[in-house]
Amino acid sequence: MELAASGPRVGTICTCGTEITYPEVYNTGVRPNERAAERLRYRAFRAAGLVKNIGGFALGLALLGIIFFPLALVGAVFGIYVLTMVRGPLGRYSGREQAVIAICVGTFVFVAEGSVLWSFMAQRRAERLSALQASGADDLRTLLRTERLFRAAQDRYGTLKESHFQPRSGAYTIYLSPDEYVAAVRDEQTITDPLPADLWPRVTNDAFTAVAVANLDGDAELDVWTVTEAGEVKHIANDVPWLPEPKELTRAEPTIDAMHGPEGPAVVVPIMPPVPPPQDKGKADKGEKAKAEKAAADKAASDKAAADKAASDKAASDKAASDKAASDKAASDKAASDKAASDKAATDKATD
Repeated sequence: MELAASGPRVGTICTCGTEITYPEVYNTGVRPNERAAERLRYRAFRAAGLVKNIGGFALGLALLGIIFFPLALVGAVFGIYVLTMVRGPLGRYSGREQAVIAICVGTFVFVAEGSVLWSFMAQRRAERLSALQASGADDLRTLLRTERLFRAAQDRYGTLKESHFQPRSGAYTIYLSPDEYVAAVRDEQTITDPLPADLWPRVTNDAFTAVAVANLDGDAELDVWTVTEAGEVKHIANDVPWLPEPKELTRAEPTIDAMHGPEGPAVVVPIMPPVPPPQDKGKADKGEKAKAEKAAADKAASDKAAADKAASDKAASDKAASDKAASDKAASDKAASDKAASDKAATDKATD
């Protein structure tokens, strides 16, 4: 507000007895621009180094969080710091408006991008669990085919040891009896999942029942599959009920008779060879090197034997050719001698 002094002076007497006079002040009604004044004060504080634009810095971090996910939360934290910790004139000129915007933008970006990341991770986990769950049925179908091949050769069903069964994925513990099983391998660890008390896997000469058990998500529930000699694969316990059920749960595998006709197989089906156990990399490299050396030695011996045989065959051929040439020469000499004798006899007879 602009004030002006004019006219007579006004006086008063202090309690101490001193007379004080001052001019009479009038209000002219002229006021400066408050926005411009505030901007000038802000620039003055900034120029003097008394305040810093922390709110603007927080807003910049929040906007960068759109590209770099964690920075949105950092910008929101800086905005809260400006509103709560920087008070008085310093807080007034430290960018409170930008701090409020930074809090809103940073929180929204962090929540939105966090939701997208969470959904992506949940989808990846669901896909992994679905693949693991489907592998249980695949392992049991592999066991079913192995047992049928064993029976085609031996006229009975065999144990896991006799049939040399090896699961394809190995994520489930496969039971063919309460005491005979193939342990699961998950996360590079060998795990034996417990057999449910109400299930009794067994194998006889004419029938078998196998059970596949796994704990897919680490809780107290188990995922359980079963298969019988009839080829019916069933999913009797679901450890991850929020996922869709695998398709073709009860699809029956074709029997040996169905694959070869009603009269049975025309030939005896051989037993599947045992799958060698996994070895560590060093032993595998040494084994491969030994196999390569043995193959090279066998090839060299084979090449030497072939060369010796070729030389022997050539020598025999040369000898046969030489003998034939000698025989032909002897026959030719004999024929010439006989002809000469005949001519001489004819000449002697003509002379007489």
